[in-house]
Amino acid sequence: MKTLIASGSGRYADPWHPYDRTSPLIAEVLSTAGFETTIDDDVDQAMTRLDGVDLLIVNAGDPWRSDQPGDAPCAAIDGLAAALERGVGVIAFHAALAADMSVSAASGGMGNCCVRDIHCSILAPSE
Repeated sequence: MKTLIASGSGRYADPWHPYDRTSPLIAEVLSTAGFETTIDDDVDQAMTRLDGVDLLIVNAGDPWRSDQPGDAPCAAIDGLAAALERGVGVIAFHAALAADMSVSAASGGMGNCCVRDIHCSILAPSE
């Protein structure tokens, strides 16, 4: 299964979460389980590179708190929307619940859940 980890940097970085250290750890766990995993530290660009990806992992922060706030580029929104339409799986880790608010809002919304201190997100395509 081909997996892409969109790892927080730039406007998706924050001072509380070391995405550059945690994304490789997530990749290691996935690789051990047999996943073919790639890390992309440009979240907006990663959303445009989802062709052939079976599972998208978002491990990134909230761009609205950065010094570069604003909506995701149209190409990122369109890329995620297309991937959701074809059924890509999405796992959003912890702070990523806020990371792609503009992307997920344009692509069908983000559902959230909290299970025993584990935060997760389920992205679903528009119906």
